[in-house]
Amino acid sequence: GPATNERILMTSLTNKDMMTL
Repeated sequence: GPATNERILMTSLTNKDMMTL
């Protein structure tokens, strides 16, 4: 559902941020 999709997107953004750091 939409909630799962949002969660995946949020995780992706967090992962990218962590990789940048």
